[in-house]
Amino acid sequence: MRRVDRTLLGVLGFLAVVSALSQRVRAADEASSGVLACAALGVDSERLRCYDLLAARLHADKNPLSRPVPPAPAKEVFGLRAAPEKPAPKALERAELNSVSARVTSVRQRPQGGVLVELDNGQLWQQLGNTDLLLEAGDNVTIARAALGSFSITTPHKRIAKVTRIR
Repeated sequence: MRRVDRTLLGVLGFLAVVSALSQRVRAADEASSGVLACAALGVDSERLRCYDLLAARLHADKNPLSRPVPPAPAKEVFGLRAAPEKPAPKALERAELNSVSARVTSVRQRPQGGVLVELDNGQLWQQLGNTDLLLEAGDNVTIARAALGSFSITTPHKRIAKVTRIR
């Protein structure tokens, strides 16, 4: 092999290594920003959901650090509970949703009374009482925060019941 060919191969190899390393550094910066975005969430359940999404994306990709991971949208984690929540430091607090409105996709009766309500946003809520809500698929409902960390559903017929999020 000629000397020029060897030199050219050496330069090309060096450039390939530098390129790969710079991509890893850039990817590590993007992953760090995803972790920092999750850490900035003030509600424990939202922060945990964000970390879970970040871990799933890192696990799913062959090159896990190839794209930035935004924090989970507040609508996606509304009503989920991971553990008892403690107040966040003032610097980390953010605006929380007080309610979510969605269309009912299915209503299933529970043997113990009450219903399971599936919404078009993918959420599944379980009624905690057995009041007849007069709900049907296609109805628009609002689920709002209530006292002591609970949630209530309001139907088009102005019926209100306590609910808890299943999914």
